[in-house]
Amino acid sequence: MKQGIFNLTAATLVVFLSVISCTSKLDVLDKNNPTTDSYFKTSIELQNGVNGIYSVLRSGELVGREWFFTHDMRGGEAASGGPQLEAPRAELLKQPSPAPSNSVISNVWSGAYQMINRANQLLGKAPNVTDNLALRDRIVGETRFLRAWAYFELVSQWGDVPLYTQTVATMTDFKGKSPAADIYALIISDLNDAVSKLPASYAASDNGRATKGAANSLLGRVLMQKGDYAGAKTALLQVYGKYALVADYNWNFDGDTRDDNGVLITSGHEFNTNLFLK
Repeated sequence: MKQGIFNLTAATLVVFLSVISCTSKLDVLDKNNPTTDSYFKTSIELQNGVNGIYSVLRSGELVGREWFFTHDMRGGEAASGGPQLEAPRAELLKQPSPAPSNSVISNVWSGAYQMINRANQLLGKAPNVTDNLALRDRIVGETRFLRAWAYFELVSQWGDVPLYTQTVATMTDFKGKSPAADIYALIISDLNDAVSKLPASYAASDNGRATKGAANSLLGRVLMQKGDYAGAKTALLQVYGKYALVADYNWNFDGDTRDDNGVLITSGHEFNTNLFLK
């Protein structure tokens, strides 16, 4: 009887230890698939997050392609071309008011809100990051600049649009339109904060990020759009005299530029590094 109780106890203990052992080995974080709860704990992870916002800005939905069909290409210096141009893009170049179903418009709208949602996620996580306060605050400035840019694209083209300052996590988080005045108030608040946090320039390894000059320039444009010319003047005077155009536009292109005879014109200068006058 005692032997049976001993064997049963020993077997139970083995099973219990096996379960504990298996649990400790399996209950680990998959570093290849982090979640929003497990990530954004350090300033470097925040930087990776803001890089993700830049990637949407540079994507085909925005300045990588579609954005130009809603801006520069609708001006008098562009024509719709021949039948090779896809119907949604041709419609934007030919019609004053495209159909709501236009896929280019949908892409720009979607891209802007992707930027906003990612920005809201970072801004919600940043206060808990304390390992590098200087880098964290700079990233917050970049994030606010990018959110302001996206919202200005939306409000300047559509007026009243949905206003989000929190990450959309479920279907029930979606909102209706907010007054354009509320959108502008957030944009201006974001840009003022960005101006206070962003540097005037970066090291070469970080070129291409939002600067204090970019934030002041966008702030001036936003205030002019609202009719606040005095405020716009104050913002734009912060960049006046610090930037200049190059004499030959070919200088801007990255990589070698050659004429029809193959003669090298310029080797290219990405980021226009000579434009900032120190």
